[in-house]
Amino acid sequence: MRLFEEYFQRNQITQVPVVHHCAYGSLLLRTNDPSVWSSKWVLVNLKWQHSDSHPGKYHFDISLPVHDGFLKGNLFQKYPTVEKNWQDYEDFIINWSSNIYGVEPVIGTKEIFLCAWEMFVFMCDGWFMKQTYEIKEFLFQTLNTDISIDKRFECYENMINIISIKQPSLIRTWRYEVLTRVQSYANWLAIMIQNKKVD
Repeated sequence: MRLFEEYFQRNQITQVPVVHHCAYGSLLLRTNDPSVWSSKWVLVNLKWQHSDSHPGKYHFDISLPVHDGFLKGNLFQKYPTVEKNWQDYEDFIINWSSNIYGVEPVIGTKEIFLCAWEMFVFMCDGWFMKQTYEIKEFLFQTLNTDISIDKRFECYENMINIISIKQPSLIRTWRYEVLTRVQSYANWLAIMIQNKKVD
């Protein structure tokens, strides 16, 4: 627990937006307003760009998954990068998280994995369509929100084992093009957005 978190907890202070510095951070958002977003998922990445000659900058990226992007050779449609100097970063994040709408943050380790997996299936739709009934049955279970998150995650792990044997290049894409983008998850930013929705 950080010092300010202990202070807030001790004094029962809640709903205070606290922006964290992170060398690299990511966030997954599920969209719930198709009039605002053209995708079911939004991937946010923050990156600190260090410089020896002048103060560093933060890079803020928003990406949307491309349907069947695996076969098209382009997995993500990326919005223009926003660069912010270190002194503007906190205000930018607070304003952005307060004003973003049409989305819900993804929170929880298994939920993050499964949301990233849903995006990946969307990006590899053409490949999955050509697979056998047995593989598709496992696949559908990974996406079935009517079953428990633990069961879905178990099915996801089975799918990873199947694909590792059947199509190693697809697993490399999953690990290095999708999973790496959701590492160093910015739970603090997800909580800021979630708390804004409660207000």
